Amino acid sequence: CFKFKAFISMCAFERSEKGMKFSMKVIKQSQLLRKAKNKIFADIVKKYNLTSNELNIINFLDENTDDTATNIVNELLFTKSHVSYSIENLTKKGYITKYFDDKNKKIIHLKLTNKTKPVLKETNIKNKEFIDLICDNISEEDKKVMDKVFKQMNENVNRILNV
Repeated sequence: CFKFKAFISMCAFERSEKGMKFSMKVIKQSQLLRKAKNKIFADIVKKYNLTSNELNIINFLDENTDDTATNIVNELLFTKSHVSYSIENLTKKGYITKYFDDKNKKIIHLKLTNKTKPVLKETNIKNKEFIDLICDNISEEDKKVMDKVFKQMNENVNRILNV
């Protein structure tokens, strides 16, 4: 993790050379976080014959009441084709079942099966480990600043994307 007081001051640079370097740092940090997460969860993915996307979908369905493919696409920002492919694989592997909405037969809901229980148990442990590792040596004060900055950045990005 990087120093967030410096991070906040960097947001003022707009399109300057330093601002462009900051933009690249944000992109690089994002990619590094994804790589680190994939490394931490690699043993679960391998053990249960899942892809990273499939594991993310299982976790999403466990943590959210929004249980349709459309919600997964919108929340996880995966492409429709990746979500569709992953859902089909998860269904074939017995990790999820599909059922039609009672009121609108065009809506298909997804439900986790009992087969996901050990996956989720291990994932919860690894997730705590991941958070502890990436936030090591970051004060509570800096975590609060980080949370505030990320919330604002998410609002800004959602405004850009018209979400």
